[in-house]
Amino acid sequence: MEIKKLNIDNREVLVLDEVFEEFEVNKIYEFIQYQEFGLNHSSNSNYTFDNRYLTKSLDQLFDAEQLFDAEHVPEAMVILKRGVNKVISEFVPNQHVKGIKINLTDVMSNSLPHSDAVNKHNTNYTLLYYANFTWDILWGGQTNFYKHGEIIGSVLPKPGRFLLFPASIIHQAMPPSYFSPYKRFTIPVKLNI
Repeated sequence: MEIKKLNIDNREVLVLDEVFEEFEVNKIYEFIQYQEFGLNHSSNSNYTFDNRYLTKSLDQLFDAEQLFDAEHVPEAMVILKRGVNKVISEFVPNQHVKGIKINLTDVMSNSLPHSDAVNKHNTNYTLLYYANFTWDILWGGQTNFYKHGEIIGSVLPKPGRFLLFPASIIHQAMPPSYFSPYKRFTIPVKLNI
């Protein structure tokens, strides 16, 4: 695993690459591209104008008890759960999965700067997985971090990358550019103590 540390507003943000093998990244991508997506999602109920495409919750497929019945659980979810648990146990062992979804953004998507926490003193984390099988810098889609209305950090959606950050940090998912032949898929995992 390759680890990069960013200092965003005096808080550590981790960029984690090579958690998965390339075939595992492809399995997850194959699974999510066939999900049904519906419009209107807000990461935080305080932001009513933050619209993205969102699939149904993946909570049931991710649930530990479900994984014992392997014939009903897609292989991609088993792979994803293994990677998520590896990151949690290594970097935030006091945190647990509260919820997991798939976000789809395209060139027409809208996302506003927001936090995933109820207040700035929240100690929960967000673990974001970039789920595309390929990406190019010309295609945009970065996650920007803000302080006082200014961008103070940005992370590109490299395939197979995890981004772990305190949920109270203001951030924004940027849509893919017009040059992108693909939609941007992410899997946000909400963590709490």
